[in-house]
Amino acid sequence: MGLLNTLSRKQTTEKISSIHLFRAASLAVLLVLFTACGSQKPAVVTVKKRAQTEAAKPSPVAAKADLVAVKAKPEPRKTPKPQPKKAETTPATIETNTQVADAKKAAELPKQTALTPGELAIEAAETYLGVRYRYAGNTRNGIDCSGLMNEAYKEIGVSIPRTSGGIMSATDAILLDHVEPGDFVFFATGRSKARVSHVGMVTRVVDGDVEFIHASSSQGVIKSMLSESYWNNAFLRAGRLEDL
Repeated sequence: MGLLNTLSRKQTTEKISSIHLFRAASLAVLLVLFTACGSQKPAVVTVKKRAQTEAAKPSPVAAKADLVAVKAKPEPRKTPKPQPKKAETTPATIETNTQVADAKKAAELPKQTALTPGELAIEAAETYLGVRYRYAGNTRNGIDCSGLMNEAYKEIGVSIPRTSGGIMSATDAILLDHVEPGDFVFFATGRSKARVSHVGMVTRVVDGDVEFIHASSSQGVIKSMLSESYWNNAFLRAGRLEDL
């Protein structure tokens, strides 16, 4: 009986010791875990960072308010550029501008040499081209050779004799190599080969050949060449008016 009691006490004492050791070991483990968690603190840091990020991120309401404020901000007004004043147009200004334009146009045109009296007489005679021949006539209804010369020079203010002989007497004889536009050529077309009976006016000289305008008894007022056989055979001389 005593032995059983002794064994029973011993087992009880060992059981209590085991419980105390288990509690001590558990407490030590908890202490180690608590120390490790306190030194790292990962959860606290993560929470703080997330809180800071959320605080830095603008809320949708604030962002929308900022956008409305930007849209509502009035744009700066653009100041219109001053336009240059248009010059007032008056009759005097128009006249002045026209004169300047005409002067500029005249300056750009090639300078023309003034026509000689002979050239002016040719232009007057050419207005009779095609007029029929009429003896002693001096109009556009009919005209003869000396009448054509007389009317042509009359239009430029120069008076010459009315007949072929009178015109030849009023001119100086010149060589054919020296004839110029406006000079005269005289012919003997009648029975006498020495008496002047026809006159023409030199219009131009082409390669030494003389062109002249005259009133032909068969064709009226035309132009002919001195090289033509009829006129070449009837030619007397060339002449130039004095004091021209």
